[in-house]
Amino acid sequence: MAKYLKNVVAPHLPPQLHDAFIFAIDKGNIRTMPNRSMPANPQPTSGALLIGDAFNMRHAFTGGGMTVALSDIVVLRDLLKPLHDLNDASSLCKYLESFYTLRKPIACTINTLACRSPVQGVLRLS
Repeated sequence: MAKYLKNVVAPHLPPQLHDAFIFAIDKGNIRTMPNRSMPANPQPTSGALLIGDAFNMRHAFTGGGMTVALSDIVVLRDLLKPLHDLNDASSLCKYLESFYTLRKPIACTINTLACRSPVQGVLRLS
């Protein structure tokens, strides 16, 4: 972990943090936090669409659920723009089938940054 932090993470830090970051690594202040992947499992339900944390829980400390919920809204807005009648269930279902694919890049990125970042929660610089 120390080698990874020094060789991969440290070069991307602002210069003002670099020395403190390396010092904390050398001092042995590396902490890890167990987490697991909990991928979303779509449950198509007539008249409802789950978004954000209602669809797939995220780490509570990061607020990622709200970020993904807002992103889901933008994806839905753009996806449903061509529809003229939201009461047309068959057309609506065809459009919503791609929702899960279109939301995945942002949702996965938020999950990765929230739970698996090697910097977040790893070092104490004091």
